[in-house]
Amino acid sequence: MKKYLLILMILSLILSKCHVDNRKLQLINKSKNDYFYRLLTDTNDLKKGLHIEKIAAHDSVRPLFARGGDGAWEYQINTYSPDSTLNLYLFDQSTLTDELVKHRKFRKFTYKIGDLNKLNWKLIIY
Repeated sequence: MKKYLLILMILSLILSKCHVDNRKLQLINKSKNDYFYRLLTDTNDLKKGLHIEKIAAHDSVRPLFARGGDGAWEYQINTYSPDSTLNLYLFDQSTLTDELVKHRKFRKFTYKIGDLNKLNWKLIIY
């Protein structure tokens, strides 16, 4: 019986490792304004999905962008970005429209893996 329990524990540990909730990146909003953000590896996909997240003034979030264990963020960025860059877009409003994109009414920040490592994966918004 103990043998089966030990096997079950090891198996559940291995399987749970496959679905790690990897929130390595931290966005820190030190401004007095709420923002809405979008993380992308491909700049051509800004309107795709229309899904943006809120980060409140004087708050921080750890976005779920890459699933997996160690190296998942790096793999996601290097595999799906043509130039191995993570792009952070900040918007003042919660609705992403064609007009917003066309008139570039957003702030864009680009980060290579080396940049993110130097920043300890903490991006501060002022």
